[in-house]
Amino acid sequence: KLLCELGTQEAAAEKLGLSRTAVRKSLAQLEKKMVSKGLLPAYDDAGAGVGRIVKKATTHIKGGEVVQEWVRTDTDAENALEMVRQMVEVMTDEVKGLSVPVSAPEVNDDDLMSLYCFFDRHVGMMSWNKETADDNYNLQLACELESIVINRLVASQPSSGEAVAVFGSDFFHAEDDDQLTPGHKNKLDVDGRASKVFKTGVMIAINAIYEMLKKHKTVRVEVVPGNHDPVSSDHLMVALWAFFSNNDRVEVITTQGPFAYYRFGTTLLAFQHGDKAKPNDMYTIITTDRRDDWSEIEFADVYTGHIHTEKVTNIGIIRFESMPTPIPRDAYASTKWRSRRAAHAITYDKNCGMVGRSIHNISPAAKG
Repeated sequence: KLLCELGTQEAAAEKLGLSRTAVRKSLAQLEKKMVSKGLLPAYDDAGAGVGRIVKKATTHIKGGEVVQEWVRTDTDAENALEMVRQMVEVMTDEVKGLSVPVSAPEVNDDDLMSLYCFFDRHVGMMSWNKETADDNYNLQLACELESIVINRLVASQPSSGEAVAVFGSDFFHAEDDDQLTPGHKNKLDVDGRASKVFKTGVMIAINAIYEMLKKHKTVRVEVVPGNHDPVSSDHLMVALWAFFSNNDRVEVITTQGPFAYYRFGTTLLAFQHGDKAKPNDMYTIITTDRRDDWSEIEFADVYTGHIHTEKVTNIGIIRFESMPTPIPRDAYASTKWRSRRAAHAITYDKNCGMVGRSIHNISPAAKG
């Protein structure tokens, strides 16, 4: 009714408070039902059934009139296309638009932004304290740790109008059930099958975003790939985009690539895993990729992970910071690396750049 009244799917979707995709899908389902009941013709203008792929069409014309027509469809192509459709349905429909409303906070400062970096979380990693001289770790313990960390960090931040949450950058420990690093094929210690690990990681990210929505007016979500999860980080981005597609207060950025950028007032923020480019290289990359911002900004902050420890380097107005991780060591890391476990939330002012930081240090509960 709204489509007939307003003329476009976009206008109908806006009136209903739905996405254009939701409206288009509803109309497609309605069309199929009408075809099955004989209310619409089962063939389109090309002579193919609804959703069919024409391979060859033959028309018998006699006396200037169409006497008979034969339409052959490509069954193999149809089956392949249907398989792709089903895969897309499975990947998105179970979570699409399922986010529940969270009441926005009454007081917010739109001149402030809070940054939360979920780097090197290695969800799915399994470690044994007898071997690592650090805490045990598995999927259940990851959920418990991340819940404590995000609750404390959000509570410690001011009522910033906006939050920026950066996931990926080895958010997952293993890419698939081979349980090897994609590049060098090093064996990884993993707790469970890849599908179980992925679902757990998605829920950790969703719960973190919900906590931010309680404190901040809007949440911007960025996902950057790591060397452990170059593909599953993209899957995480799609899952979060689908889940929060019905929430106007959450924006999931769906651009892909090793670098992500965001401009907040006089500060340009950049994110990458840390294995793609060194500080000197990043200087060239940033000034090239964001040349339009370069003459207007006062500060440029680059955040990376990969080395699991804090490290700061300055080149001109660009500040490069490697973020720590709150998770314990695995067996491989315990052979030579030691670093403080921590998670940070950073406050930015539109005019003054970085103005505050909340730090949650993790003290191992068990050793030896």
